[in-house]
Amino acid sequence: MLVVTFAGVSLSNVRTIERLNQWIRITHDGYLQLALVSGDLDSTQVTLRSYLREELGEESSERRARSRLQKLITRRAELLVRSEGILADVGSLVASDSTHEKVKKHYAEAETMVQRIRTLVDESAANYEALLLHPPIARSGDRPRTDQEVEVLKVRTKQLLLDLKIGQLSEVLKHGATKMVLRLSVRLDVLSRRIWIYTLVFSGLALVLGILMTIAARVMLRPLQRLGDAAGRIARGDYAHRISVRGPKEIAELAQEFNVMGQAIEERSVELVRTERLATAGKMAAMITHEVRNPLSSIGLNTELLEEELAALPEDRAPEAQALCRAITKEVDRLTEITEEYLQLARLPTPKPQEESLERIAESVVSFNRDQLKSRGVSVDLSIEETPSLSLDEGQIRQALLNLVRNAVDAVQGQEEASVLVSVRMSGGPGEGGSVLLEVADNGPGIPEEIMPRIFEAFVSGKSSGTGLGLALTQQIISDHGATIEARNDGDGGAVFCIEFPLAPTNAPS
Repeated sequence: MLVVTFAGVSLSNVRTIERLNQWIRITHDGYLQLALVSGDLDSTQVTLRSYLREELGEESSERRARSRLQKLITRRAELLVRSEGILADVGSLVASDSTHEKVKKHYAEAETMVQRIRTLVDESAANYEALLLHPPIARSGDRPRTDQEVEVLKVRTKQLLLDLKIGQLSEVLKHGATKMVLRLSVRLDVLSRRIWIYTLVFSGLALVLGILMTIAARVMLRPLQRLGDAAGRIARGDYAHRISVRGPKEIAELAQEFNVMGQAIEERSVELVRTERLATAGKMAAMITHEVRNPLSSIGLNTELLEEELAALPEDRAPEAQALCRAITKEVDRLTEITEEYLQLARLPTPKPQEESLERIAESVVSFNRDQLKSRGVSVDLSIEETPSLSLDEGQIRQALLNLVRNAVDAVQGQEEASVLVSVRMSGGPGEGGSVLLEVADNGPGIPEEIMPRIFEAFVSGKSSGTGLGLALTQQIISDHGATIEARNDGDGGAVFCIEFPLAPTNAPS
C-alpha cells in the first residue's frame, strides 16, 4: 500500500506538473503574446482612423500625407500577420488539451475575429490605394473641388466606416485575449493548490513513508506555489514581481520563463504609457497649431506696429506704453516657443544616419553656444577623447545635446561659479562590448529625488516654467538611434546626463 501510495503521489505530481507546464506555454507563448499584439493592433487602428478622419485633411504636403498613411497601414498589416501567426501557434497548443472546452471556444472566436479583420483589411486595400494616389489634403485658397477630389473624399468616407468596423473587432479581440490571460493565471493557481492538497492527504494515509513523501513533495512544490502566487500578483498589476530561479530543472525552467513573461509585460506597460503620453502631446500639437499659432503671430505683429505708433505720444507717456508693448511681445515669443516644442515632438522624423564624428558634433554645439551662455554667467567646458565614428543623424543628435546643455544652464544660472561640462569618451575595453559616452554634467543643485524615476516622461519637469517635453524628445531621439540615456546626481553635487552609444564590432577600436 505504501509503495502504491508513493507511486500514485509521484505519478499525480508528474502529471500535474506537465499540465501546469502546458498551461504556462499556452499562457506565455499564446494568449499573452496575443493580448500584447492585439493591444498594439487596436492602438494602431485607432491612430489610423483618427489620422484619416481628423488630421489627413489638414496636411499641407501630399508627400508627408502619403508617408504617414503608408506607415500606419504597414504597421497594421504587420500586427495582423503577427496575430495570425500567434493564433496558429495557439491552435497547436490548444489542440493537445481535450478537457478544456472554454479555451477551445475562445480560440475559435479569436480565430473568427482575426479572419473578419483580415477580410475587412483586404477590402480596404483598394480604398487606401486611391487615398495614397491622391491624398485629400488641405486646399489652398477658395477654389472649388475637382471631380477627382470629390471622388477621393467619398472613398475616405467609405473607408472610415470600414475602419470603424475593424476598430470594433480589434478592441473585442484585445479584451478577449486579456480576459483569457487572467483566466489562465487563475487556472495555474488552482492547479498548484490542488497538488498541495493531494500531497497532504496521501501523505497522511502513507504514515511514516507518507511523512517522508510530504517533506519531499513540499520541497518540490514550493516553487510551484511561488509560480501560482506570482501569477496572481501579475494578474493584479504587480508587473515588477519576480521569483527566484531554483529547484529541479523543470521548475527552474518554468520560473525562468515566468520571469521573462513578467519582464515583457512590465516593459510593454511602461512603453505603452510613454507612447500614450507622446500621442497625447502630438494631438495637443495639432490643436495648438490650428488654434493658437496663427493668432499669436497676428498679436505679435500688431504689437510691434502698435509700439511704432506709440512713439508719437508725448515723451512723458511714450516710454511706459512702449514698455507694455515690449512685455506683450516677450510673452508672445514665449508662447510661440512653447508651441514649437509641441510641434517638434509631434513631427520628429525618422533618423537618417550617416557616418559622423561625435567629437565634432559636441565641439560644434559648444563652440556655437559658448558666447551666448557666457553672457548668462555660465561657463561651458569641453572634454574630448578620440572615438570611432558612429552612424548618426547629425541634426537630431545636435538637437538632443542642445536640449541637455540648455537644461544644465537653466539649473546653474544665477549661482556663483556656474559651469557645465560636455565630455565625449570611450567606455569598456577594445573589441566587442565597447561604447562611446556623451555626458553633460553641471554643478547645480541636482535632480529632485521625487521626479528622478520619471525624469524622461512627457510633461514631467523640475523647472517651474518648463513644459516637460525637452527630455522626452531627447530620449525618443536617443532611443531611435539604438542608444540609451540615463540621469543621475553626482556625489559632489549637480546632475549628470549620460548617453551611451554601443559600438558595432566593425566600429570597435582596435
